[in-house]
Amino acid sequence: MLAVKLFQGDPDELNSALIGQAENNLSTCGLEVALYQGTALPLDQIERIAALPSQNKILHSYHRVIGLTELEAGEPTAFTRLELEAQVSQAMNISRAVVHSVTFVEKLQSLPSARQLAPRWVRSLESMNTLGLRPHLENTIEPLSWHQELFDEWHKLGVQELSGFTLDIGHVRVWSNNELNEWLDFTKQLKDRGFGIHFHIHANHGSRDEHMSLHRAFQEDLLEPSEKWAPSGLMSWLAKAIQDHPQALFTLENPAHEAVENWGFTRFMLNEETLDYY
Repeated sequence: MLAVKLFQGDPDELNSALIGQAENNLSTCGLEVALYQGTALPLDQIERIAALPSQNKILHSYHRVIGLTELEAGEPTAFTRLELEAQVSQAMNISRAVVHSVTFVEKLQSLPSARQLAPRWVRSLESMNTLGLRPHLENTIEPLSWHQELFDEWHKLGVQELSGFTLDIGHVRVWSNNELNEWLDFTKQLKDRGFGIHFHIHANHGSRDEHMSLHRAFQEDLLEPSEKWAPSGLMSWLAKAIQDHPQALFTLENPAHEAVENWGFTRFMLNEETLDYY
């Protein structure tokens, strides 16, 4: 299912319209809620989000700025933020959340091996699950092999029901030496092992994480086949990914004011790629 992304700092009328997009298209449009600002959404919006089906939504908020490393280290601020996030999640009836490895991606260059981190981070996974959240670790600058090793260890430790993976395809274009088909194979392996799967969908030129909407990327020919990113073209890859993961949310992660237009464009392009998609 495609999803639009609501940003907490945007005008209330825009966010209300995005919630309405999800409310009016329950079978085809989900919602990702980004609470980056640390202040509450209006009560009526929280209640409307809570009424949406649980499988149609995911949270992306404080975990964007604390990461599993800070939780594992027991930093008081990290756990305070986690508790606040759990309260917000419960109010909106959301049980899945996107999490990063560390606060800032630059720190990843000094991380220990994934095999060493895996057992240490189990405590963080368990803490988050106790509070009602199932974290999905998002790829940033780590290589595919690093994630493969981490999730292999987590599978051995039996925590697949506690965790998941978020594949951010824009991050792949900027930071990965593996193209999207290889990452998709990885997500299929994780799904078969029982891990949760989630996707962030956006484009860029390859030098930085631009969060460009697909309809703008189309205007700049970025959806065309790209040897190091999407050899068969991005929309063909996306149609295949959705077929392989029919239960996953595919969040169109772009500026909220472009969300509805981009959602319509992406649906149209997917129909061009596979007539039986919707």
